[in-house]
Amino acid sequence: MTRSDQPKMASQLKDNYTLYYDGACPLCRKEVNWLKKRCASKSYRLGFIDISEPSFDPKPTGRSLETLMKALHLKGPDEEWWTAMDATRIIYREIGLGWLMAPTAWPVLKPLFDGLYAGFAKVRPRLQREPCDRCIR
Repeated sequence: MTRSDQPKMASQLKDNYTLYYDGACPLCRKEVNWLKKRCASKSYRLGFIDISEPSFDPKPTGRSLETLMKALHLKGPDEEWWTAMDATRIIYREIGLGWLMAPTAWPVLKPLFDGLYAGFAKVRPRLQREPCDRCIR
């Protein structure tokens, strides 16, 4: 993903982005809870959808539950999708904390951080304390 592919203004985040996350993952849930508090305190309205909920239907996303469980997914205002670290970078930038994630996009470091995320995503299902019949292991 190039910088020109990314949304330009923090104001675009309001009511335009939806984050799909695995609420059965304790680390994911902790991060999302922090994001929810940050968004509420700054008047950002980022949508959050817990894909581990039994009522979640992946069909409207055009993606399978298995695909959604493999990495964080962010849907943008123009129905564009970002995953994994690209999604994380956009979220942090749009809530005013892009400087925290900026080094993860530097050409020399991006492969390292993208690889670390991919490694985490592979072991993440084993970190779940709560049973999730729909989760991919």
